[in-house]
Amino acid sequence: MLNLTPARDKRWLMIEVCREFQRGKCPRDDDECRYAHPPSHVAIDNGHVTACFDSLKDQCTRDTCKYLHPPKLVKEELQASSRAFSQTQTALQQLCNPVMLQQQALCASQGGFNLNQAPSEGVTLQPVLTFRT
Repeated sequence: MLNLTPARDKRWLMIEVCREFQRGKCPRDDDECRYAHPPSHVAIDNGHVTACFDSLKDQCTRDTCKYLHPPKLVKEELQASSRAFSQTQTALQQLCNPVMLQQQALCASQGGFNLNQAPSEGVTLQPVLTFRT
């Protein structure tokens, strides 16, 4: 049976690091720049850092957090991105669930099928959308 449990996608927590900051030449303060100005203990991966999910909820209790605690401007953008991502995921699940359930029921009622064999006459296989997160 297909597992419809949503996986946690952390891509929306990724923030681009300010290139000027990396060169030591950003004229803006941390609170004014729309890009990350990470402290030295936060790992930079391919020009991006991961924001602390707990800090977005003002609940991080770590003494030295390995994730970025973004300034207010970036924090607000991430929170808006989180809401939009959540709404998109919900809409996709609502759209796909009835189609997948219908196809699973049809397959089960016909005794299943072997992907290595052509479907029996009168059976039409339809593609199922899958979304990788």
